[in-house]
Amino acid sequence: MDLSTIISPVSADFAMVDQKIKAQLVSDIPLVSEIINYITANQGKRIRPLIALLCAKSCDYQQSEHIDIAAIIEILHTATLLHDDVIDVSDLRRGHATVNRLWGNSGGILGGDFLYTRAFRLMINLKNWEILDLISKTAQTIAEGEFLQLMHCRDLMTSEADYLKIIAFKTASLFQSAAKAGAIIAEKDQNGRTTLSNFGLHFGIAFQLMDDVLDYQGDVDLMGKNIGEDFLEGKPTLPLLYTAQNCSKNQQDIIKKSIKNKELRNLPTILEWVRNSGGIDYTLNLAKQHEASAIDALSLLPDTLFKQALQQLTQFITQRNH
Repeated sequence: MDLSTIISPVSADFAMVDQKIKAQLVSDIPLVSEIINYITANQGKRIRPLIALLCAKSCDYQQSEHIDIAAIIEILHTATLLHDDVIDVSDLRRGHATVNRLWGNSGGILGGDFLYTRAFRLMINLKNWEILDLISKTAQTIAEGEFLQLMHCRDLMTSEADYLKIIAFKTASLFQSAAKAGAIIAEKDQNGRTTLSNFGLHFGIAFQLMDDVLDYQGDVDLMGKNIGEDFLEGKPTLPLLYTAQNCSKNQQDIIKKSIKNKELRNLPTILEWVRNSGGIDYTLNLAKQHEASAIDALSLLPDTLFKQALQQLTQFITQRNH
């Protein structure tokens, strides 16, 4: 399934989200404009705002606030990416140099801060206090997820439960918020809100687990980042955790030393261990379980083109190669 086909039921709204984002991200400060123009020229798939649009329409929402919410979600997400790149000392994102590489850490941090302020100003303009409460709490949860990840950095004994909590906070929470916001603005009851919240949570976990897999076997040219980048940043994602906890003592010692000292020398060997250990298959199977849970949550929605697109999008994210 091609992503453009999935977008088609909300293609006009999707274009309006892009216009809304560009209209919000303006500044009289030349350096701010330079950084923002660079970011918007190198945008990603924009799956989070797509979920906000599709979830709102699947609840038969007929007004226009879903455009603003989708824009808020994407601006907030982009802000977290800028800060992530500074924290991770990343040089490459989506095949292009990161903001911190081109403008330094100050440019990355301040660029992220500017995006946060624009997201929250747009939220306030909505005058929907439930949405403000939801998304502000989500911003807090994402920050807490970063702290949890920092606490477990280079820790190969991180449990699967702890790792899933990290990605639920750091990644899935924004998908969850995007989905639930659609039910809120459509004035659905608590059952409807819980349904879409559960969808977003499982979707987000499946999405991140697939990212974990692709870090070890994805298409480098399509991903725009190097294989094993999470490993070199000290992030023990699930494929590596599974490998480290199911390999020989000698292999475990080599992995621990390499991740602790950021050694490139053993990386090709460790990548091969991960691929051969069952860690990739284990993570893929777990991603598929969360994909199934996400689709199952949608069963309570009426059958529409928008629901069908959400189902197709969920399948798409576990079949992608970048």
